[in-house]
Amino acid sequence: MRLKVLMLGATAVLTAGAMPASTLAVVPSAPPKALSANAPSTNAASANAASANAASAKALSINAPSTNAPSINAPSTNAPSTNAPSTDEVDLTPPGTGVVASTHEAANPPQDSVDDSVATRWSGDGAGAWLQLDLGAVRLVTHVKVAVYQGDQRRNLFKLQYWDESGWVTAFDGRSAGSTSALETFDVANFRTSLVRYVGYGYVLNATGATGAWNSVTEIEVWGNDPATSCGDNPADVLNLGDWKVSLPIDNPDTVGTQPLEITQPSLDSYSHAPWFSAGSGSDCDRLRFRVPVNGVTAGSSPYPRSELREMTNFGTSGTHTMTVDIAVNALPAGRPHLVVAQVHDAADDDVTMFRVEGSSIYVTNDEDNHYTLVTSDYVLGTRFRLKYVVSGGLVAVYFNGALQATITKAFTGAYFTTGAYSGANCTNSSPCDESNFGQASIYQLLTTHS
Repeated sequence: MRLKVLMLGATAVLTAGAMPASTLAVVPSAPPKALSANAPSTNAASANAASANAASAKALSINAPSTNAPSINAPSTNAPSTNAPSTDEVDLTPPGTGVVASTHEAANPPQDSVDDSVATRWSGDGAGAWLQLDLGAVRLVTHVKVAVYQGDQRRNLFKLQYWDESGWVTAFDGRSAGSTSALETFDVANFRTSLVRYVGYGYVLNATGATGAWNSVTEIEVWGNDPATSCGDNPADVLNLGDWKVSLPIDNPDTVGTQPLEITQPSLDSYSHAPWFSAGSGSDCDRLRFRVPVNGVTAGSSPYPRSELREMTNFGTSGTHTMTVDIAVNALPAGRPHLVVAQVHDAADDDVTMFRVEGSSIYVTNDEDNHYTLVTSDYVLGTRFRLKYVVSGGLVAVYFNGALQATITKAFTGAYFTTGAYSGANCTNSSPCDESNFGQASIYQLLTTHS
């Protein structure tokens, strides 16, 4: 397998692996509202609106964990810790807007597990029901605290897992003590991640040994002892751009006539050109920004400008090829709020399929059909989501937040992936015709595999 890993800074080491599907939608910032497929729109995306702070924010659904439950009868080899945490450690727990679940009882939603009250809870039915916390950035996690509903009468069976960009890794597999309803501390081998899950497998009653399928947690906290990923000066300090080149909406001074500037490797490793292609700064340093103005320079093959990464090597007709992108759209052009954030190209046919944002709607395209599949009609600017392409056997499977949206048939001759900000507006259909009118996207993580 040939693996290309793009990671935040140098804090995470990623390995190859496919991401299984899930159907959970993003929960955007307050007021809480689910970003669901084909839901009626109640929030139109405004032109050039600023992104919400990622740390306050948006959780991403990934794949369902293993359904292998901890043993009910065998004693746990992972007991809650009685050691007090270090005074240097900090609470990394996100607010309610950063917590989602695979399932929940209507009266006991996932947000109630982080409201600082043991009088409320999350409850999800069935083995493998999970509660997920988005830390907002890659952090070092040292332990997790869990308060079990009626924890002095029952022992919860559960796993604690974290996402390592190729799959879910189990850090704890055991049960609660059964002696308290207060927070219990579960030490783990330190790990770096942005996503943590509690995966439940029901409970055992202390008095009778009877079992139940409900998973109920009144409070959960994630603790660690370091700040978010440090900033870098250039885009290549945020993401590994080793197998990519970038096309920018500004003129290349070394060509005859007006042509978009293209930066290839090895120059790309030390290149930045704000505001069109730059690393974030301050609290936003965990992302790579792509901005494209409506009056940007265009290539001869398209009337629309772009600030976009492209794979430097085409992949062939055999094998399996994937691209996964953790991304948010921060701004859309006025008048015609259209922006393409990812594509599968083919040497003989430019636009095989795209992720296309139009106002508050996101579409999967198929060749010339720009509205082939409506993913959501309720997108809010600044909300992170995860898109994925799997190309194999003449088919392109398209995923949004882990859920399959479309399968497109295509005979390839030499395909490649692109991602970034490719405008659907120019000076003929959008005003004002200047650099103040732009689309912008931010990429947090990017992974491609070729096998």
